[in-house]
This record gives sequence, structure tokens and C-alpha cells, in this order.
Amino acid sequence: MKFPNKIFPYKESVIYHMEVILELVETHKNISPADLYNQTKTKIPYIEDFISALTCLYSIEKITIDEMSKEILYAF
Repeated sequence: MKFPNKIFPYKESVIYHMEVILELVETHKNISPADLYNQTKTKIPYIEDFISALTCLYSIEKITIDEMSKEILYAF
């Protein structure tokens, strides 16, 4: 997990990636992980960074996963 510091600028950090993902999830309300990745891969080029950001958002309860539809939901 990359945090902004002398080596990693803010735009390469997990905090920036979380922000990018959260903006899309907020606007779509529910979106599949594949669609979410396809829409963010220009700003989050590495799948590892994408997964780290999703994990962080899930752990702080900003997103949830609908077990039936397998979509990511914005947690109000």
C-alpha cells in the first residue's frame, strides 16, 4: 500500500486511488468491479493499487458489496 511521501507522489498513493474509486461509486450507486476497474484504469494503471484502494474503502465502510448482484455499492 502506497502512502504519499518523498518517494510516492499523491497521485500514486492509495489515498488518491480511493478518492477516484469513491467518486465513481457515488455517481453510479452500484457498479460491477470489472466496470469500475475499466473506468478507472487510466488513473489507476496497476490492478494491485486498485485492489488496495478497494480494500481500504471496504474496511472503512465507505463501500459494500451486494452478495446477490456482486456489485459494489456506495455505503451512505
